[in-house]
Amino acid sequence: MQFIRDGKAALLASLSIKQKDPDYLNDSVRAYNKAIELYNESLNKNPMDSNLYYYKGLALSNKAFLLQSKIFNITQSKENATACLEEAIRSYNHAVEINPKYLTAWKNIGIDLYFLGRYNESLKAYDKAIEIDPNYGLAWYNRGLTLHELGKYNESLQAYDKALRMFPENAAIWYSKGNSLLCQGDYNGAIDCYEKAIRLNQSYAEAWYKKGVAYQELGYYAVSNASFSRASYLGYAARPMSSL
Repeated sequence: MQFIRDGKAALLASLSIKQKDPDYLNDSVRAYNKAIELYNESLNKNPMDSNLYYYKGLALSNKAFLLQSKIFNITQSKENATACLEEAIRSYNHAVEINPKYLTAWKNIGIDLYFLGRYNESLKAYDKAIEIDPNYGLAWYNRGLTLHELGKYNESLQAYDKALRMFPENAAIWYSKGNSLLCQGDYNGAIDCYEKAIRLNQSYAEAWYKKGVAYQELGYYAVSNASFSRASYLGYAARPMSSL
């Protein structure tokens, strides 16, 4: 039953975004609350079930991201979302205590720590996942994002390249690699990555915008403005350069 509740919550969250209806979002939060309640009931009966801890953590993580949603300007406190992420991490930690090779649990620990701004701890979780499976592309990708936040661009590029070996057609990875190159001042390399991302996803507004930034740095203002226009057409709102 808890898996049905979890699926219902995810569906309602998807509908809330697609239809921009906050009622669906509130219903989704309530559905996640019910799923978490049911996971707790099951864990009282099966306290050594790593999967139950994992899915409880997943429900908590998803709930936290909903609480931080800016789509509908919902007045949920940041503290509630932070508390959900911290509880999710505790649940994932129980899962890996029972099953130390639980790859997705280690990866999700890393993601939640990343969103809490605890980047060094996040890296340790990704390293655990990569130690278990050196070809775990999602862990390499998320490791790259974390290293980027720490300003370790060379290391982030190495992580993205590892991820691209597993997912060469993933636009998000090419985009993220472009961001690290842009921060290093390698504007031509960044443009190449953004263009690959755009070839894979013509509607990738962020890639169009950052491509414009790179061309602007090179002094090609006509091409830059064309990229900015395309990004704006696709709904991208320009942010300060410090948010690269």
